[in-house]
Amino acid sequence: MVKYEPNWSHYTLYSLIGHGFCDAVTVYLAKHRPSGTNVAIKKIDLENVFTDIADLQKEIALVQQLQHDKILKFHTTFVYDHELWIVMPFMAYGSCKDIFHAYFTSGLPEQAIAYILRDTIKSLEYLHSRGIIHRAVKASHVLISASGNVQLSGLHNALSMIQSGKRLRRLHDYPASAINILLWLSPEILEQNMAGYDTRSDIYSIGILACELANGYAPFADMPVTQVASFQFIESCISKEPPQEYSRCLTWFTTSCNSSHRYQ
Repeated sequence: MVKYEPNWSHYTLYSLIGHGFCDAVTVYLAKHRPSGTNVAIKKIDLENVFTDIADLQKEIALVQQLQHDKILKFHTTFVYDHELWIVMPFMAYGSCKDIFHAYFTSGLPEQAIAYILRDTIKSLEYLHSRGIIHRAVKASHVLISASGNVQLSGLHNALSMIQSGKRLRRLHDYPASAINILLWLSPEILEQNMAGYDTRSDIYSIGILACELANGYAPFADMPVTQVASFQFIESCISKEPPQEYSRCLTWFTTSCNSSHRYQ
């Protein structure tokens, strides 16, 4: 078993393969020199990143607790100079968003959609069994390896329903970075009423992911934020996706992610 040391000198950086947050976050293809294994290294500029350091620590602690082959793991993490380095498996095909932007601009074939959804649901089943709500299930957080293994990432928005040793029935927390995941947030999270939400809110996000994979873009992507934030509007529109050229089975699956089905 390869041991990944928290030492920058053990890694050789190659090409830049991703970036975000005004380039405060960069992702590189790299090699773990002792083993010769290709890895991905996310570098976060701690002096310029907009995320609270405590939130980064929470995400790292959460991911290190999880052990599931459908969830992207962190091999090791460490700080070098003013940057946080997160060493991860290299997912050769990148995210589903990368794939349909580069090769399937009108959406993926339905068989591929079913394969990706199946494995993403497996990862959510594991998270939910541990009382964790992902809250950001979207194509850019679903990664695919060279062997075709599908893994879910993006746990910086995740929230545990277990607090003070007890599992809560409902949560009311609104994601701090909601503006970046607004299209995938469930109506019950957006509504912010006394009823709150639970793990079933992720099922809505699965429905939006299905639409995103089928169309090559997320529903409501071209609409103003103020309109998207209307949970009534979203509930009334999701049943219109995906388009008719997809099977009745996929259409049924997508509409079954509505609250009228999730909370029966």
